[in-house]
Amino acid sequence: RMLPKDLEETMLEAISHQALGQ
Repeated sequence: RMLPKDLEETMLEAISHQALGQ
């Protein structure tokens, strides 16, 4: 993977929150 794991987890978490917001 090109992204650091912590950054990837943060991005996935943000996407999850956006999905819940919809």
